[in-house]
Formats: sequence, C-alpha cells, structure tokens
Amino acid sequence: MLPGFDPNGKIRLLYEMREQAEIIFTVSAGDIEKTKMRADLGISYDMEVLRLIDDITHMGIRGTAWSSRSTPARRQPTASPKS
Repeated sequence: MLPGFDPNGKIRLLYEMREQAEIIFTVSAGDIEKTKMRADLGISYDMEVLRLIDDITHMGIRGTAWSSRSTPARRQPTASPKS
C-alpha cells in the first residue's frame, strides 16, 4: 500500500520505479471458486486481476498474480472444568 490522495500519484510513482518494482496481486482462492464479483465494475475478481495486470504491463510495470487459500486456525482444546 502506498500513501497519498492523488488518484494517479501512485501509478506515476510505480511508473517511475518500473525498473525496480513489481506489483503482486493476491486473490483469495475461495473468491475465485465462488466467482465473487466486483459490484462497481460487474466483473469477477480473477478477471479484474487479469485486467489490471494487462493495464500495468502496457505501461512497462511488471505484475504477478497469486491465489491464496487460507485455512481456519486449529482450535486448541479447552481444559475441561475440574469437578
């Protein structure tokens, strides 16, 4: 995450650093499996990541996509009440 309020400021910064920078997009595998949609654009998360990578690639910025799968944390056994 980059600081700033100018909507184009971050992409300009990344463009200036394109030789040293790479953008890594991480998408939940569960969201891809469920075909979760972006309400504002009406496209699925996976298609949005591909669209963004295509956009930044045309600007000379490298982009990579990762799919993450989180697993629920194991619950620790609770101590039984002493009788």
